[in-house]
Amino acid sequence: MHPSGADERSRLDAVRRAGRGSRRDYALDPRPIARGGQATVHGAVHKPTGVRVAFKKAALRDRHSLARMRREIEAARLFGDHPHVMPVLDASPAHDWFVMPLACGTARTLAAGPADPASLRELITAICDALREPHRRDWIHRDLKPDNILRFDRRWVVADWGLGRRPRGTTTDPARTRVGGEFGTAGFAAPELAVNAHLAGAQADVFSIGQIVGWACTGRDPQPNVPLLPPSGPWRIIAKAATAHDPARRPDGVDGLLALIAAEFDPEPAAARAARLTGAIRDGDGSALVELFSLAGHAGDDHARFFDSVVDLPADRVRAAVAADPATAAEVVRSAPSWYAGTAPSPARRRRVVTWLLTIAGHAAGLGEWDLLEDAVDSALHLDAAGAAADAGGAVRAWLSAQSGQAASIAAVSLRRHPEACARHTALIGAAAVDHRIREAVRAAAATHPAAAGPPVPDGDDAARDDPPGDGPTQGDLSGDGPTRGGPSGDVARGDSPGDGSGRDDPAGGRRSEIVVVAVIGVVAAALAVTIPLLDEAAGDQPGGRGSGAGASDAQTGLPRRPTELADTPQFKNFVKPWDQYPAWVACRTGSGDTLLNGSFPARRAEPEPPVHSLSCGNGGNLTVMFAEFRPGAGFAGVSQRYLSAPAAEHPVGTERTPPSGTHVFQWSATHRALVWTDREAQTIGVVTTDSPAADLVEIWSRYRA
Repeated sequence: MHPSGADERSRLDAVRRAGRGSRRDYALDPRPIARGGQATVHGAVHKPTGVRVAFKKAALRDRHSLARMRREIEAARLFGDHPHVMPVLDASPAHDWFVMPLACGTARTLAAGPADPASLRELITAICDALREPHRRDWIHRDLKPDNILRFDRRWVVADWGLGRRPRGTTTDPARTRVGGEFGTAGFAAPELAVNAHLAGAQADVFSIGQIVGWACTGRDPQPNVPLLPPSGPWRIIAKAATAHDPARRPDGVDGLLALIAAEFDPEPAAARAARLTGAIRDGDGSALVELFSLAGHAGDDHARFFDSVVDLPADRVRAAVAADPATAAEVVRSAPSWYAGTAPSPARRRRVVTWLLTIAGHAAGLGEWDLLEDAVDSALHLDAAGAAADAGGAVRAWLSAQSGQAASIAAVSLRRHPEACARHTALIGAAAVDHRIREAVRAAAATHPAAAGPPVPDGDDAARDDPPGDGPTQGDLSGDGPTRGGPSGDVARGDSPGDGSGRDDPAGGRRSEIVVVAVIGVVAAALAVTIPLLDEAAGDQPGGRGSGAGASDAQTGLPRRPTELADTPQFKNFVKPWDQYPAWVACRTGSGDTLLNGSFPARRAEPEPPVHSLSCGNGGNLTVMFAEFRPGAGFAGVSQRYLSAPAAEHPVGTERTPPSGTHVFQWSATHRALVWTDREAQTIGVVTTDSPAADLVEIWSRYRA
């Protein structure tokens, strides 16, 4: 008969009180119940009390093995009073063995297939509760896996702290954890543990918990550094958030993870939940973005409740949500046509959702999320074909005019699925600037559905004039950069020249045609803007951000918006002028501080060799470009060599892995990557830097450097 919880605790307390660190007090079973590379566990009897216990002894007696076991004993004694942490009852003074309660099994051995939601929530909650105090005191487990979660006294407990990280500054031998070596258990270990396990924080344990969720739901072990996600449902959302490659994108510790679990499983009125999440997003809570999109994507008949919450998010937040979880964003955009089922929304609301869908399509193209792009275009064309977006036809037509490459191919496929929408945009057939695949799709549809072609649909600019003030984005907002007055696409929407910013009037007699051309150019610029992943608004945390004067407020003080406006000499102008075409610089200024290219940067200090002239431009998000010009023989060689020989980027993206000859992608700081290129003849240096884990610096450089 299994003893009651109180009886069990009383018996174990007797062992603890009698413990004296003597191996002779224990009679071990002849066969072990568990064996690993570091230790072996035997069932045993504590002779003085007759209580059955588990006896764990080190497999090796070298100093590192004994230090690991000493750390395990220390952690268990510090936190073992918690009901979900396995305690230590007795231990050897030499730290080569210790005694703990005898568990009835591990999460792995007791698993009988994929866990049901209630059982899995019990398991994950127990792990999170166990880690709360250790994390508060800067202890990190670093080896969470099903084998180290034990079932004892009818509850789950966390065990095996041998690979744990003690609080920073208390490690007795830093060489014990080798930088750049494998650490933890493959599949369950967070990616950053293989880079530098010394620096791992609470998010490393969160990653392991996310992999345990995937293991419990699928019955499979995860592959190294590859998130193991349940096929669908709330646990997929939770696991995906917990196993983000970038630790900063994971829930902020175990309480953040528990909050995400509660949001998925605990009932809350939909409207109240949407309002709460919207407020959290305004306060900068990145995890709330994914949660709100997930809520809208799984809302069933309640989609209309989330229309304002999702569609009215600031453009940079929409961008961040798309980048954080494209799959969830796809679920939202696929549901968009149903938002109007059985309703008669205002023209302004109809236009807002179509414009929003096209904005997401642009973000998807920039991120290379082609499935999401297709879903967004399909939903926009569905509304357009149904006549629900009659007043957004100009925006649809202008967006289609701006597409090229793979985005144009996908748009053409979607157009062929929606011939009724094609027939509304026959003006694209004769437009030479339109991609040939889109022209052919529209021509074929117009030929088979001539009845659908009605009077010309008003362009987006015309329709926007019917909007009440403040009722959502207009065509000038397709770049996702906010109101038209704030970004380059807004300048175009006002009729300003995109080439020189002079704002000259159009020649007499051609005003109407020029308005259409300018509208198309504006959307082209907008499409370029959204192809660059600009995920975070915290520009003050990066070189050239608000902290160095390239913020939104600078645009109001008259700072230049084009690099060449600050480039004095002819050779400098030629070097920086290509970057004028980048569509979303907030402001440019002369270089200073972290934006001064003098050979110093946060990842590696050097003696300053100041340039004769330097400047930087920021986009108000997380991209900065910096330039420097040197006098002949005065610093160029030394400064350029420092950048070209800087440590390579730890996590290069896409084509950054094979940068072109003459360029170098390096680690600007712990969070920023950078690309450097030079012109030896002109004695000039350029650096573009980002903290976005999705931005491909080589692709950006290739597009704008010439």
